[in-house]
Amino acid sequence: GPVIGGKAFASQPRLEVKDVGGNVLEYDSSSAVRVSIYIDPSYEGTLSPSDQTTVILKEGIVQYTRLAIDKAGYGYRLRYEFLQHDGTSSFNETSIFILGSYFNVEIGPPHRLSILQHSSGGWAGNQPFLIQPKVALVDAGGNIVSSDSSSIVTAHLTPSLAFDSKVIINTSNDA
Repeated sequence: GPVIGGKAFASQPRLEVKDVGGNVLEYDSSSAVRVSIYIDPSYEGTLSPSDQTTVILKEGIVQYTRLAIDKAGYGYRLRYEFLQHDGTSSFNETSIFILGSYFNVEIGPPHRLSILQHSSGGWAGNQPFLIQPKVALVDAGGNIVSSDSSSIVTAHLTPSLAFDSKVIINTSNDA
């Protein structure tokens, strides 16, 4: 399915761990598989949630849930590493791994506004800011939504408390 920046993959990875003879390790529910980004075309992509990147086998099968990549890019690839349970509460790294197929992370629908540049250098008397603000409409992964031409962003001026404020302190019921 489509992969959208910042959203959980529509189709989550599911792996079978097999021995040399091709048999699923049905009796292994203590080892784990760790997933990581192997090829990152955006150079800034993050796999999340971080607490879901290592999953313990259940009868030789690993099923990931909620995995997502934030930054859009073409040609991502994931790496899955087998981690052997050491008999205590840790895992030993092994040389066993597999690479997933290539996939793209697309820019999603607008999710929030992001300030790219704050305004500054403002003067009283209806003068423009010396540095104008820059605001972007971004998807859930923080990618700038450049394909949306129908959304409208409106700026509002919030009055300064120094100019237009009333402070009322009511102590009539205070002992």
